[in-house]
Amino acid sequence: MTAKTNLLNDEAIFIWGIQPIFELFSANNINYIKAIYCLESFGRKKNQKRLLNLIVKKGLSPKRVNNFKQIGLKKDVVHQGICALVEPFWWADKQQLVQLSGSDAILVACDNITDPQNLGAIIRSAHGLGARGIILPHRCCAPITGSVVKASCGAVFKIPIFRIGNLAKELVGLKKLDFWIMGLTPEAKRPIWDIDFLRASVIVVGSEGKGVRALVKKVCDELLSIPLVGNISSLNASVATAIALYESLRQRSLKRG
Repeated sequence: MTAKTNLLNDEAIFIWGIQPIFELFSANNINYIKAIYCLESFGRKKNQKRLLNLIVKKGLSPKRVNNFKQIGLKKDVVHQGICALVEPFWWADKQQLVQLSGSDAILVACDNITDPQNLGAIIRSAHGLGARGIILPHRCCAPITGSVVKASCGAVFKIPIFRIGNLAKELVGLKKLDFWIMGLTPEAKRPIWDIDFLRASVIVVGSEGKGVRALVKKVCDELLSIPLVGNISSLNASVATAIALYESLRQRSLKRG
């Protein structure tokens, strides 16, 4: 059995690794799991036994295999002895975006994030640092794959992910809902600590290579930078996102006292 993957992720994909599989079963979405496989030796270690116990508790039983090549999993992935074939359930209803209007929600919009590791790390940071959702355009962004899920440590299953068409158009719509749109770009003169993160906001992040596209920049209410003292021009996209989200969290923590 081989899982097909396309840019829209409408078909089942393989996910792998102990933590991502654990988060998958913790998310109570077992109806979307088409199959789960593990190697014959899986279950000897404590964390492996813990995961198997959770799987059995949810009413499923992994199929034991000698290797994952026979089921179509790529040989170069760090699977840790277990994988699952899963139908996508992580896409959130866009109506949830409308429902966040009038709140102080922080969202992250990805533009030009084509590296799966970066995307997964951004999703992980967004969940860990209090963002209420991730906005992913069909184009100019990596699809959700097993590599993204692994890099996110399963955070893909814990935060709403909104799949949209045209990012610039979507951001204009969010502005009408009173979201403040902020683009992260190294050349911006205004530092992240000089902005009010206490209102409903969208942090737009691009790749360290191409950055946020010019059309998307024009939509932004503010362009922000992360001042650096070392001899480098920019930070990794996921690191920059985490720093901006942490500044947002810091401001909100101070407000709460």
